[in-house]
Amino acid sequence: MVEGGRFNRMGIWEGKEGRAIQVFGYLFVIFAIIVMAYSLVLVGLAEISFWIFILGLATDLLVAFALASFVMGIYYIRQFRHEGIVPIREVLKTILQVCLILALFFTFMVAVDALGMIDTGIDDPEDGSDNDLEGLDLAISLVLYFFRTFLGTTAAVVVVMVGGFGLMGTLYMMEVGIIPKFLLKVQDVTAREAFEDKIMMWVFNIHSALDTETILLDEPSVEKTFPWKRFRTAVVWQILFSFVVAIYISLNPWLSDDLDFDRLFRFVSVAIVTVPLLVIPWFIHLRLGSRIKGAHKDFYLYTAMRQRMVGLLITAGTLLIFVRLALENHSPEEIIMNFVEFTFMMVLLMIAFSFVYFNFFENKLAMEVYRRWMKAKEEADAVREEEVSPDGQDTE
Repeated sequence: MVEGGRFNRMGIWEGKEGRAIQVFGYLFVIFAIIVMAYSLVLVGLAEISFWIFILGLATDLLVAFALASFVMGIYYIRQFRHEGIVPIREVLKTILQVCLILALFFTFMVAVDALGMIDTGIDDPEDGSDNDLEGLDLAISLVLYFFRTFLGTTAAVVVVMVGGFGLMGTLYMMEVGIIPKFLLKVQDVTAREAFEDKIMMWVFNIHSALDTETILLDEPSVEKTFPWKRFRTAVVWQILFSFVVAIYISLNPWLSDDLDFDRLFRFVSVAIVTVPLLVIPWFIHLRLGSRIKGAHKDFYLYTAMRQRMVGLLITAGTLLIFVRLALENHSPEEIIMNFVEFTFMMVLLMIAFSFVYFNFFENKLAMEVYRRWMKAKEEADAVREEEVSPDGQDTE
């Protein structure tokens, strides 16, 4: 039996990589069945419109995806904890410090509010109030509030980080196996007429007149400092994409006819976990400088992928129409408040996921992709040499 399962027999993955992808798939299916069964019992199918059914199904699948990512995150932490540019101990220490500061801040705000109420006599027991927050009672309440806030915030951040490890770990496994083969596919793509090649040219914005015979990659070295520039760029692009997705779904007039605004926004809040899967894969091409050699100017795949995705997702006219139609049915205050709440959680998630990727995964991914691409390229060149050899033997 080939180590790693059927995925490794495809000749794309090595070692236990294929097995990890299989396990993620099994977990996703199991969680999807459980979540959908729970939703079916909870809601039922009576008098459910088509769009409500589709939205509920999509939400269940996204929840199952998040749960599977969280479970796999435990495995990927064990596998990649020593790969961090910033050591994982320092990351945990920073998390605890931030959570401590937040807990102290919120406790201070609650204390100021409580003391203010006592000073103004609002909580005076003589006025019939049942609240006796004075002296020792107030101190005990604040201590308990501090510990609840600190532990709750820490637990929430840890859950997000573990989920981020699962999401980025799965993305790593997909990229490390697929990208070397993809780069070979790009080579000479404009000289082929197959339908899949035409699709690839459209997706990556490769002009038919471009000679794609030579693919170039820069040999990576291990980065010792955190790549803040790529990190910031990735976070900004994910935030922009998240806003576009939020507008297209929550303000879509065709969906809002059957679904209430709050339900759509709850769905968007879950759907944004997929945004890193659309944006982060660009950045390995930026790290490696993946490009097609041109006569006058090289064609960079990172720039091409970014331009194509922007063209697909951002159509300013459509977005403005959606916003205008939404304002006819909802007050500006309602829309703004929902977007403010959405933005806070979304930005935190994009920062956390991007940090996990660039700190723990990108260095190893760059090394592995380059090594496997060189190996695959040598094998492909050897096959070409055999094909052009008159006697069918290696020209050497």
